[in-house]
This record gives sequence, structure tokens and C-alpha cells, in this order.
Amino acid sequence: MNIGQLSDITRYDPYERYVMEINWNELTPTDLPGDLGEIAADCNMEFARYLVEMWGGAMIYIPTLSKLKKAKRDQLILRDYNGANVGKLASTFGVSRRYVNKVVRDSGPSADRDAAVSR
Repeated sequence: MNIGQLSDITRYDPYERYVMEINWNELTPTDLPGDLGEIAADCNMEFARYLVEMWGGAMIYIPTLSKLKKAKRDQLILRDYNGANVGKLASTFGVSRRYVNKVVRDSGPSADRDAAVSR
């Protein structure tokens, strides 16, 4: 077997002889499998096509709205943190002082923040 024959084998697609081209204009959401059909029905077919072309085969995680809100809150805590305002931040964001310190500590190494947290 030569290299040319090997490359022909690796490009073989058993479905190629049945479906040569997908005409997205002829498809409806009910033609699409599983969650993709639901996404196409809720959004549109163009978005479903984008997902297939850009993310097809990938496993992606879509966070819940509450996780997005928590991440944004934590960003705001870090943005406003100055080492002396832990109590004010805790009150403003409805969390404990301990939680504010944890957010700061978990954000990574920073000499100013580490010194302030240990107070």
C-alpha cells in the first residue's frame, strides 16, 4: 500500500455517497436531530447551521443564569476591593465578609490583596 492509497482511506466517509450536500434552505427544525432541532425551533435555522459549522462535535457547557450573575458579582467585588472595604462589599452584595475574602483569595496572587486578606 502506498501513501496515496492510505490518504484515500483516511478521507473515506461512508455517508458521502448518500448525502453529498446539505441544502440548509430545505431543512426545517424537525429535520435536525435532538437538541439541535430544539435550538433551531427556538432560535432559527441560521443559528443552528452556525453551531454545526463552528462547534459541530464539540461538547460545550452553557452556564445557568444564576452562575452568570454570581460570576458578575464576583467580578464587581474584585473591581471594588481595596483591602479596607470588606465589610462594605459584603453588605453591598449581600454576602459574608468571609465570602468576600474567599473571592479575593481565589482570584490569584496579588501582594496587595493577600496582605489585606490576612488582616
